[in-house]
Amino acid sequence: MGLRAPYAGGFGVGHGQQTHTRGINICAEQLPDGKGTIIWMDTEGLFSSEDARSSYGPKIFSLALLFSSTVLLNNVKVLNDQFFAFFAEQQQVARVLRQGLQAEGLPEGTLLPGNLSVVWVLQQPISYDATSATSRSQLEAFLGLPGDETRERVQRGFRHLIQEVPAAANDFRLWSKLDQLEDEQLLLEYVDAASMLRSLVLRELASARPMQAASVATQLRMYVELVQNEHFSGALAKEAFEESEIARLCGGFANAAEELAGEMPSTSFPEAFVTSQEDLDSKKKDVVENFHLGAAWIHRLQLCVQERISDLERRNSELVLVKFQTVAREIAEEGGCFFLGRLATVLREDMVTYGKAFSTSAQARAVDFGSALQRTRLVECVRLRDLLFPFVPWLAWPVASFYLRGGAISGLVSMALHGVVLAGIYVLLQLFNQLPPYLNVDYPVLRNHPVLLGVVMRAPPLVPWASMARAFGLLGAARSSWQFLRCCGQLARSAGQGHTVGQLMNLELKLNAVLKRSEALVKQKLIAEALEASEQLDRGDARATARALVRGLVLVTGVGEDDFVLGHVFEARHRKRAREVMAVFELPPKGPQGSKRCNNCRDGPDLATLAVQAEWDALLPRMIEVLEHLVTGRSRRKDSGESDTSMDESSVDLASMISAMSPSPEPKKRGAHSPSPSPSPVTASSCADESSAKPRRRSGPRACLFSDASVEESIIEGSAEDNEDLNTTFSEGGTDEVSDDDVLQEEQTGANWLRWLAVTLSTLAGFGISAALLQAGNDA
Repeated sequence: MGLRAPYAGGFGVGHGQQTHTRGINICAEQLPDGKGTIIWMDTEGLFSSEDARSSYGPKIFSLALLFSSTVLLNNVKVLNDQFFAFFAEQQQVARVLRQGLQAEGLPEGTLLPGNLSVVWVLQQPISYDATSATSRSQLEAFLGLPGDETRERVQRGFRHLIQEVPAAANDFRLWSKLDQLEDEQLLLEYVDAASMLRSLVLRELASARPMQAASVATQLRMYVELVQNEHFSGALAKEAFEESEIARLCGGFANAAEELAGEMPSTSFPEAFVTSQEDLDSKKKDVVENFHLGAAWIHRLQLCVQERISDLERRNSELVLVKFQTVAREIAEEGGCFFLGRLATVLREDMVTYGKAFSTSAQARAVDFGSALQRTRLVECVRLRDLLFPFVPWLAWPVASFYLRGGAISGLVSMALHGVVLAGIYVLLQLFNQLPPYLNVDYPVLRNHPVLLGVVMRAPPLVPWASMARAFGLLGAARSSWQFLRCCGQLARSAGQGHTVGQLMNLELKLNAVLKRSEALVKQKLIAEALEASEQLDRGDARATARALVRGLVLVTGVGEDDFVLGHVFEARHRKRAREVMAVFELPPKGPQGSKRCNNCRDGPDLATLAVQAEWDALLPRMIEVLEHLVTGRSRRKDSGESDTSMDESSVDLASMISAMSPSPEPKKRGAHSPSPSPSPVTASSCADESSAKPRRRSGPRACLFSDASVEESIIEGSAEDNEDLNTTFSEGGTDEVSDDDVLQEEQTGANWLRWLAVTLSTLAGFGISAALLQAGNDA
């Protein structure tokens, strides 16, 4: 057979005639389509009397013959008559076995082979014939030699066949290594003859008695005892028979269940087991009644049946697992990175389809197989570009908006130019292997970071992560495209066309406008009253001056604590003092006394100047001080004999204010006085001089810039225009259109963060390129 021996100097291979008696070489071959298993036994050299070195040769041959269903006798050139001597010894052993089985009441066919097939293999015949007709006639004459009883018994006890086998090769140097040659290197006649011999052996084995693997060990002990001591052991024979029956019934049960279930993997095994168990019970009953077997044998039979059931279920479950693995490999080979969800779906379908046939252990192995397949795929599939793709489209618009500030065409050209430059630098660095691995778009992230791989594998498998990432990237691309087209459309429109804002923003803008205009109206009214008071004060009319001051201070005292706009303009301490003065208000006297109080009030900053310059922190205290002096004839500063701490900032002397306001050193403004804190007494002549000097003071440069009538007229006209614009805005019915300046300011505010982001990214990219170039220079 040319099989490998487990010792040095084993059986010869090929056409050599040197043989050795060293034992039996055994090889098992699984037949296709579930036809069973053939055990090939090689007893080469047992019949060589000149080279035999041991007395175990005939015994080994007899032992092998007891196990055999078909015997091949190897003859070279002519038929060898040495076989008959050993056949005679084997016949004697078989006779002892047959008598012992009859004495124990056991059937012969179970433990003793009957009507064996003997195939005479004639190698290198003198005249090769593919039909072996000549050799067959020679075999009949060889076996029927008259006067030889041994040959007659051998001829009656066996079925004899013959097959001629020519030389394998014409070159005798190849005979010692025939097992290493391909069929194409052998002669065609040899290959055909070997195929015919194999077909002949398989055909004879189909009708031979089957051997059950479970009972071989017990039969071997019985046969060894019989061949070695030529003594039959009834106990061993009975044990071998029981094991043989258990193996026969158990094997028949498994074969019947497998046939009923159909092709595996199958879901019909439970029904097949029930049907096969019914057939087994009837056969078991016959064996127990015929051979008087006890409960121990029945228990052993049930254990064997359970083992066969478990084995069939395991095989069926393994085939389900193999089917799942095949489908999983096909899914993995489709090219997708994330397919664990599909594998989970296939696994659930198999669990529903096969039920208990798909065991829990097989399901766990299927899960492990799918996870390992997914891990293997992810390690090589997920690259850095796969992680960047969903986010790059979202960053496209911020970068593009940074370039499109100056215009569509120029921005696109600049962006394309910068992109080409950066791409060229990147390609050059990549060609010279100067890029860090993590800046390569083909960087295998999961392979170099097993922690991330573990995190990814813990993600829910049924979620379509790849589709979600693709959809996220497409959404970012759509948004960037829409923003780009919208920006191009806005750049193509004329200024102010189609700019709209939302309703709530429009309402907020209108409220802000109302607040500003209300503040402007209050300030305008206050300035008008201050100018009126200044004019009446110059005329010396104390009552008219007091009325004008009261009309102005009423606006201030009406400001509440919750008015954050006017409350910030008019301080709380000023409003408090105005209320105190208003609480004790009474009209000043008429005549010279009122004029005298007016003259005394001129020592201080001019109300008209403070009003036109909108110095509210100085105007309000001055108005309060003048009103208090007109009403009471004295000021708080004079009564206390020291400066009021609350009025320190606003009650500065007029000379200091004039010197601070006028660059000229010449005293051109009215109200100049001595730095002494106490004013000189006021006389009628001084009042007359003051009255006559008033037109001359107003004829200076400040009169050209700030005349009371012109200032008051301009403020009133501006107030009317503001009111008209405000009424027009509210009469439009809540339209969303606003001014171009407001919209432009809003868009610039909203795009600031995008521009800063683009600038930051560009800066980081520049730093990265610089660092890479420096590193390249250092490496070089």
